[in-house]
Amino acid sequence: MVPPIRASLRRAGRRQSWEWVAASKGAGCAAVALGRAAVPAMPFGAGGTQPARTRLKNYVSCGVTSMKDIIVVVLAHPDDESFGMGGTLAKYAAQGAAVHLVLATRGEAGIPSTDPSRAGAIREAEAQAACAVLGLRSLDFLGYLDGQLAQIDLELAVDLLTSRLRLLQPEVVITFGPDGVSGHPDHIAVGRWTTMAYDRLCTEPGGPRMLYYLASSAATQQVCGSPPAAETVGGPAAFIDVSPYLSRKILAMQQHRSQNPPYSGAPESEAGRLACHEVFRLARWEDAEAPGEPVTAVFTGLKAEQNVHALGSATRPSEDQPGKGEAR
Repeated sequence: MVPPIRASLRRAGRRQSWEWVAASKGAGCAAVALGRAAVPAMPFGAGGTQPARTRLKNYVSCGVTSMKDIIVVVLAHPDDESFGMGGTLAKYAAQGAAVHLVLATRGEAGIPSTDPSRAGAIREAEAQAACAVLGLRSLDFLGYLDGQLAQIDLELAVDLLTSRLRLLQPEVVITFGPDGVSGHPDHIAVGRWTTMAYDRLCTEPGGPRMLYYLASSAATQQVCGSPPAAETVGGPAAFIDVSPYLSRKILAMQQHRSQNPPYSGAPESEAGRLACHEVFRLARWEDAEAPGEPVTAVFTGLKAEQNVHALGSATRPSEDQPGKGEAR
């Protein structure tokens, strides 16, 4: 049964960010305060402006085992968080991590025969509902247009994302890899921005320590309890057992009604149709040695989990994802 959720939503600065006050039964979390102050918008190209940058202040920890138990997930569109990794996000949020979601777009091109501004408003509301289901700490939009991310000025996009990550101070960052999972150009662009932003920040005091890529679709279609082959993942990976959170994942997916999710029944009954594990490739790590087997958790601040493993050889990433000490 899906644990009950009590959640409310508060606007946190124009149309760019939302803050959550949410608690699951037994989570021991009552509220979080996120105060933001906007600065002027900057141009990013013809026909638009870069969204107003925001500044975090008065961050209040809530049910977190340490102030560094922070995960920031950077994706392209509403629904990427639920379909691709909803079980993992729900799991770590329930364990007390502060999980923040940054979306590059509002999915304006994702509803056929619908005006982009109207489609964006619909999908933003769906993303808000899904974040409440998953127990995420905040939802932030970079404000770019769906389908146009490959045309955005690279340095401006990376600058904007770097500022967001610097304010949130995650230990772990999760995004798309170079393949974009599905090959979607927006996914590929966001993964590139995030990797570059991570590389800028990892040497700063309090910077992130690990960067994970969502593994390809082939890696996630596994029988429960059977890790994918190392060559499928492409290197060391976190193999996350999300079995207890599949109903929550289904419910989050169902919030994206405009995308016609293929699970229309009760979450508890639909959960059996999903794979029990979600897989992430470790693309960057800031420890002296590559992780051994098993990796005990997505990051070390949370309790160890037996169902998270390092897959493949513990060698440095290849040329498209250099590790610590290599040219970035």
